[in-house]
Amino acid sequence: MLAEFERYTGQRKDLKPKVENLLLAQHRWEVPDCKLLMAYWTEGLVSLPDHGELRSVVSSGFTTSVREEVSGGNSGTIQFLQFVMTKGRDGLLRLTGIVVRGNG
Repeated sequence: MLAEFERYTGQRKDLKPKVENLLLAQHRWEVPDCKLLMAYWTEGLVSLPDHGELRSVVSSGFTTSVREEVSGGNSGTIQFLQFVMTKGRDGLLRLTGIVVRGNG
């Protein structure tokens, strides 16, 4: 399994590069059958990313900033997990839930 863990603030641009990194790693490490995991944490509940669009990056591929073509892989197999954090009275974030997202 290849995984990314990233903060998500509710903007599309936050996760797309991370999903691209996962697909690129899958190709460069030559592990075409491994599962990809995009785990992201949010402070509270925010607008969800377009999981279908992120999944299409994995299935269709993309072009890097240096014009390298990265083909799609893994038949779009990627799992999304949202780690919901809540700020306590002391100002520190605490994990209050883990939600499976983007299935279907």
